[in-house]
Amino acid sequence: MPLRLVLYVFVMFILFNIAVGIVAAKVVHNTEECSVVTSKMSSGLELAKGMVTCLKAKNGLLGNWLMASIYRAVDAMPHVPKEFVGVWEASQPRCTYRHKLLESGEFISEPFECSLSAETFHGTWGVHDNQMIWMVDEGVVWPPDINSMDVVDKDFFLLVEQDGTRTRFTRVKEVQIVTPTIDMGPEKVQSSEAETSLGDAKVDVKTEAASQIADPIAEEDANPYDVQNENVQEGKNTDIGEEASHLSEPVEVLVEK
Repeated sequence: MPLRLVLYVFVMFILFNIAVGIVAAKVVHNTEECSVVTSKMSSGLELAKGMVTCLKAKNGLLGNWLMASIYRAVDAMPHVPKEFVGVWEASQPRCTYRHKLLESGEFISEPFECSLSAETFHGTWGVHDNQMIWMVDEGVVWPPDINSMDVVDKDFFLLVEQDGTRTRFTRVKEVQIVTPTIDMGPEKVQSSEAETSLGDAKVDVKTEAASQIADPIAEEDANPYDVQNENVQEGKNTDIGEEASHLSEPVEVLVEK
């Protein structure tokens, strides 16, 4: 009896694996067909949602059971926890990426100090069930990259890659630049405003001083004899006019006969 039970369990295990293999092959075929349908979708999130809808319709009960964890992760998107929003650096062998995780759910991954690739990736990110989900915009990527998080802290966390290795993400802290201020009495103004107001004051002082200096000079230059000069000049002109009038009168010439 125990031997028959062991044989029965063994046969069922073999049949189950054969059935899973057949279903998995069917799932791969359905994935190819759904990829053609969703290839025109623009964003990674839209593509992932479309793939889930298409596969649920094509896969059978066992096929959907195999894909259940991926379905749940995609259905939970968008989900953007605020503690992960920011700029992170992740180092891998021969490549370091800077990931910008935006509050809108978008991400931008830029390589630097990288000998493997110079391509920048865009897409949608999110977190579900202690997993980081990456849905890339470039090309048809299915299933999305889903990485379990091992250690999570305020300024770093570890992601478990598909091969079992761990990648450390370290937060990049932003440096804030503070504009210096100048204390000018009861109020503090920006240095640029203070410089402008001081410049205006200098211009006003110079203008007023120049006007005060120019007034006495103008008074000193005024000639008290200008009126007399004008009268003398006018008298000369009058004498010349009278002489000219005498010359213009007819002159009588006596001719002796």
